[in-house]
Amino acid sequence: MARTLTSKQAAYRDARVSGLGKSEAYRTAYDASRMSAAAISANAHKLEKHTAIALGIAQGAVAVAERAVVSAADVTEALANMAFVDIGDLVDWDEEGRVQFTPSRKLTRVQRSAVKKVTHVRRTIPQKNAEPIIEETVALELESKKGALDSLAKILGMFKETIDITLIHRLGQEWGLSDAEMDAAVREAEAIAKGKVGA
Repeated sequence: MARTLTSKQAAYRDARVSGLGKSEAYRTAYDASRMSAAAISANAHKLEKHTAIALGIAQGAVAVAERAVVSAADVTEALANMAFVDIGDLVDWDEEGRVQFTPSRKLTRVQRSAVKKVTHVRRTIPQKNAEPIIEETVALELESKKGALDSLAKILGMFKETIDITLIHRLGQEWGLSDAEMDAAVREAEAIAKGKVGA
């Protein structure tokens, strides 16, 4: 059964899990101000063979990898929300140019995540011998669709000559895209891969 780690051994293990190299982790956990680089390296090598330390480092590496996978999935989802949002779900306009925004409470989380900011400006315009006119302007700014598509294409490995069309269609189905929208996404990805977009 592995011995309980000392506070310094535990500090070394934690430093290694955080991403520090062996010698740097040793300097973090121990007073190595008077030690040579060779001595530090040798002592760190001994610590690496400690069963409890090695196990802790391995478990920490697994945990970090799991968090990285979740983070990658979150980033992909967020970019997809920005890239494939339908502005018609957020704003309605008619032939006479009248614009009406969809209330935020009626938007889904996915739709709201595509909104970069909402600006509300209220102006008071003085009038002679009359009540002032109150003018209000509301502006809705979305995240960059082009930027989101570029970033998403990089994550999905689309910046190459061969495009994984099956992957695009699978993701498109998950995002509720029509066949026409998925075909458009494929063409966009192919254009990006060939350097035709943003060149």
